[in-house]
Amino acid sequence: MRITRLISIADIFTLVNALLGFTSIVLALEGETVLAIYAILVGILCDGLDGMVARRFSRKWYLGDYLDVMADTTSFCVAPSVVVFMLVRGWAQDAAGDPGVLLLYAACGSSVVCGLLRLARFCYLGGGHSASFIGLPSPASALVLALLALQPFTSATALPPWLMPAAAVVLAGLMVSSLRYPKVRGAYAYVSGIAIFLVMMAERLDATRVVAEFLLDMALLLAVAYVALGPLAPRLRTRGTGHGQG
Repeated sequence: MRITRLISIADIFTLVNALLGFTSIVLALEGETVLAIYAILVGILCDGLDGMVARRFSRKWYLGDYLDVMADTTSFCVAPSVVVFMLVRGWAQDAAGDPGVLLLYAACGSSVVCGLLRLARFCYLGGGHSASFIGLPSPASALVLALLALQPFTSATALPPWLMPAAAVVLAGLMVSSLRYPKVRGAYAYVSGIAIFLVMMAERLDATRVVAEFLLDMALLLAVAYVALGPLAPRLRTRGTGHGQG
């Protein structure tokens, strides 16, 4: 059977997502950090569109689930880790020399390893059919890291450089945790699309820069709120209905 017959319309968005992850890595290595972050955000947008198209046409076809995991590995595990490493490497070198760079490598590497484990567990448990995610979804982790990485370029308030690798470690731990996160269809894509629009608006129109920066901060707060408070949602729903597993 020809491989083209195994690919659905939704899979095209998944493949674009994978290409954007690769593009982000290349741009980060070339020092084009903002463009690399854009590529991650657009990848998150494609990931959301992938799901919407799949639901519109009832289901994905043969390769969809496998392609999703591979694309997410590139775009939401490896690419954000490379962006954070390249962005913070100079500070780590100046602050602690080679040991600082090794610690940064370990922090970013934890995001890659835990992201891979989280996606592998998702496949093993057939998580696509559940009402919630076990562990923080990789697009949510990527969204937080991307929005944090944007802060030095879009906000007048400077964040401490150590915050990004520290966030990468915390998000890595949450991805492999047993915490349950509610499925919010398309939410990451919406926040990502809004963030892309706001950054472009802030860069092109000085009059709207303050507003755009404020809204970007709000987008980051929303993403962090999901990370921090998301596990409470399934519990509250269970208490409200009076059902649950003992």
